[in-house]
Amino acid sequence: MLQTKIFTAVVALLFLAHVNAFVPLAIRATHTRLHMGFFDDLKQKIVASSAGEYDVPMVSSKLDEIVKSSSSGVVMMTFQSCPYCVKAREVLESNSIPYTDIVLEDLDNGALKGPLRAELGKRFKQTSVPAIFLKEEFIGGANNGGKGGLIPLLASGEFQKMLL
Repeated sequence: MLQTKIFTAVVALLFLAHVNAFVPLAIRATHTRLHMGFFDDLKQKIVASSAGEYDVPMVSSKLDEIVKSSSSGVVMMTFQSCPYCVKAREVLESNSIPYTDIVLEDLDNGALKGPLRAELGKRFKQTSVPAIFLKEEFIGGANNGGKGGLIPLLASGEFQKMLL
């Protein structure tokens, strides 16, 4: 069942990529947000489907706990070897910003990885990691999402203001 859903999603993505190659650039630029919204929704559905059945109140409560743990600083939900997670760790460390790293593979032997990503998608419209929180506010990932993402917020000086 899951394999069929994933196959269908991949076929849909390939079809859209093929069609998009023939659409003039000006038209694509006009409809970029529409396409991205479609892909965001599709990605959220794929992540939710791959998470399988889970205890929604328990996982939602765990996500609440993670968000609240950022009340006095930075908390990141990550995968151990994800390149964007590694980059976010490097950026925080090079800027001497303390943070708590919640490695999803380590929570309940990885059993919460899919369900937490599904709940992230429902609540913050982002299923990817890193998912970075500062003072209970979702700032996004390494490069985008939420308030704009860690690296852009640091570059603009906004992140430093938020830390105060």
